[in-house]
Amino acid sequence: MAFSTNNAGLPALTNNQLYKGVTNGKPVACDLNGIGNIAVTPNGDDLDIDGTALLPKSGGTMTGALTLAADPVSALQAATKQYVDALAALGLDFKASVACATTGALTATYANGTAGVGATLTNAGVQAAFSSDGITPSVGARILVKNQASTFQNGVYTLTVAGNGSTNWVLTRATDFDTAAEITPGAFVAVDAGTTLALTSFLQTATVVTVGTDPIVFSQFTYGTSFPSLSVAGNITNAALTASKLVLSDGSKNLSSSSLGETDLLAKVSQSGAQIYAATATGNDTYVVTLSPAPASLVDGMSINVKLDVANTGPATINVNGLGAVAITKLFNQALVTGDMLANQIVNLVYNSTGPTWQLQSQISQVATVTGAILQTVQTTKTNSFTTTSTSATDITGMSQAITPSSASNKVLVIVQIAATLNGTNSFFINLLRDSTQIFMGDTAGSRVRTTIFSRGQDSNFPCPMFICFLDSPATTSAVTYKLQGYVEAGTLNVNQSNSDADNNAYGRSVSSITLMEVKG
Repeated sequence: MAFSTNNAGLPALTNNQLYKGVTNGKPVACDLNGIGNIAVTPNGDDLDIDGTALLPKSGGTMTGALTLAADPVSALQAATKQYVDALAALGLDFKASVACATTGALTATYANGTAGVGATLTNAGVQAAFSSDGITPSVGARILVKNQASTFQNGVYTLTVAGNGSTNWVLTRATDFDTAAEITPGAFVAVDAGTTLALTSFLQTATVVTVGTDPIVFSQFTYGTSFPSLSVAGNITNAALTASKLVLSDGSKNLSSSSLGETDLLAKVSQSGAQIYAATATGNDTYVVTLSPAPASLVDGMSINVKLDVANTGPATINVNGLGAVAITKLFNQALVTGDMLANQIVNLVYNSTGPTWQLQSQISQVATVTGAILQTVQTTKTNSFTTTSTSATDITGMSQAITPSSASNKVLVIVQIAATLNGTNSFFINLLRDSTQIFMGDTAGSRVRTTIFSRGQDSNFPCPMFICFLDSPATTSAVTYKLQGYVEAGTLNVNQSNSDADNNAYGRSVSSITLMEVKG
């Protein structure tokens, strides 16, 4: 068979040749020797060869297998079976994305439909339009429900009734997620929008045999614009930071891999003032502490917490990882004195290169060493009433308070407030005692009574508030009790009540108290 052409520029064909293609812009002929006769007949826009129709460029059906030469490498190339099988082997079962996802359990009633098909969640709370994670979807939107207390209720749903102020919303299991065959381990669901879950994705991890009975569990697979806190067991070294960098929370320092060298990252962060260590310091006024990881140097602002094995007995130093003994000072660069740092006390030290010094930040121990510091406070209050007609000192019930000083050199500040009155025009007396010893009283002056407080009854029916403020020196570390005693010249002493104590709204009941404060001596 021979073909010929009158087209200019084409080479002449000999018998049993036709054009097979173009090479370097020129047509190329091929031989048909040995093939025999080929019948080429028109078939619409296509050609039939020897009566067999060629597959049209659009449409048509292949009756045999098509073998491709390689896996696809660009977007529009066909995929081979081995390429698709490799994707399937990853274990992910991709589902259509959802408009939003739940962030908490829905208040809803579940109905399982027919083995899950047509299963619904119907609003059982306040009637309103359905919304989740800041999104109010339209009817037909897909919703990921993942937080139900009854986990078999979880799944991918479609919003079938939007709901409003008088109608309950209704979610119906999505048709691609309502049978056990479709709710597979590895089912992958992407979330399109939401205040907290936008652009995240979740994997269903449980094996479901019976829908409506078996748990359906979703675990977060990818994170969107917000990420969880990073928790690291052990040390992060510069090897983990080859292309990225760590930015401290205040934004003041960037620690990139190029800046770390041989130094452990945590030590570097500590030297920037951001990391506080916890360690035990041993020694007696010459403390030694070993931090891990070890800092390369001491820099301003480095902060460490140390637990002391023994109390200091005077000025002290601390040597951190062999970087040299440095003096410990109190705030305002005050030198340490005995007991500033106590055994088994955790103290906070901050490095100051001026000096240099480690500045003690723990205020409790420092306050305890300042003269005049209040070390403890105790109080008793008397809210009921008391009366006596005794002409000799007698305890006023409810007006006593004990305290145990921590040092014999410390003092006790006694503050008393008492409301008292006497019927008639005679005198009454109130004494302050430490245990059984009367204290804080006037001088001897003839026949006059030595007492803490005295007053004379008036025609007034009402109690008068009186006050005592005295700084005592008990000189002991044993418990001491401070109390009040009272007596009268004649008549009745009334505490926290009026003389007549009439039961009407013109009269009242008041309160009295004793407050004790230990003061550093």
